[in-house]
Amino acid sequence: MEMYLPRLARAYRHAVGARLAGDSEFAEWGVRPPSVGTLRVIDHHGPISQREVCEHLGMHPSDMVAIIDRLEASGLVTRERSTTDRRRYDLTLTLKGRSWLDRFAAIAREVDHEFYGVLSVAECQQLEKLLGKLVEAHSAGRSTAEVATPASAARTPRQRS
Repeated sequence: MEMYLPRLARAYRHAVGARLAGDSEFAEWGVRPPSVGTLRVIDHHGPISQREVCEHLGMHPSDMVAIIDRLEASGLVTRERSTTDRRRYDLTLTLKGRSWLDRFAAIAREVDHEFYGVLSVAECQQLEKLLGKLVEAHSAGRSTAEVATPASAARTPRQRS
């Protein structure tokens, strides 16, 4: 199988990055893709500890410190001591963070429309279904053998294309 997924991911990151670079507010804040995922997790699960954010994103805690520091300095999240556990700091999305995340979602929809515009509606639906299947299989902690269908199990890697 060709190395299309890494190339596709790189092209998509470039398209999003180019669009964000053209927006002075995003460029000023210096928010990068790991920050977006972090904001989404905090929005969905907050208040949430930094350690829990790392678990959701599969990141090492030492990598998360700089991201949270940057988000807090930009006023997008707050970090406050938990009222139930003094050792824990809870992260919460601020109103500015919510506004930023909403703006980013609108930009992402624009980029998606342009990026996937070369595909028909049916092709987009098929791609989404296939990528969803891959994500489900590999994010659930299951091995490839556990999710292989009889047809895919019979093929060797060279035969897949």
